[in-house]
Amino acid sequence: MVSMNALLFPLEIDYLAIEKTAEIDSIIEKKFARLSERCDRIQNCKVKIANVARHQKTKIGCSYLISISLNLGGGISLYVLRSPQPLAEDFVESALADAFAKIYRKLIELRFENINLYQ
Repeated sequence: MVSMNALLFPLEIDYLAIEKTAEIDSIIEKKFARLSERCDRIQNCKVKIANVARHQKTKIGCSYLISISLNLGGGISLYVLRSPQPLAEDFVESALADAFAKIYRKLIELRFENINLYQ
């Protein structure tokens, strides 16, 4: 059973070793809105974003680990993990784009498995 809170606030964003900003929230909200437009069965989405370079002794200033978990109801859940990019300066916008592209591809794969997820 899905909690009422999950239905009222289907998007949850967690930050680890990165400052929460309105800009990052906006990027995530827009990408989630696009997913929701394509699939009306999304009950909740959890996005976790971490800057893992701050915890490593590297010369890289930012390297993002992002996970996205979708609950579609009916026992269907999707999960993706976008790993940090080694030996390169990572940008939060591209990291989020990569992660959301991966979860979108998983939704498309479900569609091809004849699961009616799309409006």
